[in-house]
Amino acid sequence: MDGFSLHAAVHIPASDRERLEHLCRYIARPPFSADRLTLTPRGRVHYELRRPWRDGTTHVVFDAQVFLERLAALVPPPRAHLQTYHGVLAPASTWRDDIVPGAGRSQTGGHSGTARAAAPSRRPPHRYLWAELMRRVFGLDVLRCSVCGKQRRLIALITQRQVIVRILSHLKLDVHPPPILPARAPPQLELAF
Repeated sequence: MDGFSLHAAVHIPASDRERLEHLCRYIARPPFSADRLTLTPRGRVHYELRRPWRDGTTHVVFDAQVFLERLAALVPPPRAHLQTYHGVLAPASTWRDDIVPGAGRSQTGGHSGTARAAAPSRRPPHRYLWAELMRRVFGLDVLRCSVCGKQRRLIALITQRQVIVRILSHLKLDVHPPPILPARAPPQLELAF
């Protein structure tokens, strides 16, 4: 309708974990099956189709470079949303709180003229504190003292180089930062064919 295709008939009860896992696996499936890929002796990529096409085609053969071009086209651009929601599922929709579960809202009220007493939704901040990031990513509570176990608090943030050098020198610590290593390429994954 109006250029959009939405299939919203799939629903799974919260207690049916097996069907939920099946749906999650279906949504997160890769674009092709590596089990059906083979490399020919001439260096071409041979992909076996799951079902024969109407004309009887059972395999598709690509040059390696063409296959990689087609595969690269499936990779989304960085920091881009893969799904865009419209209508009541859109982020700014006034009805979104009524249909999206969670976020600790009151279940009473709605858009039928009755007043809503919704609790304010707790969203994560756009910028986390450094200590919170260390706790979330590495599981380290950097604000907890390792000697006494009490919670530390930030009393000063020193940004002047001369003061930092004086403090580090007094503590007999190295005042020069470690050298920055050159960037390296990411480890390449081998294709299974």
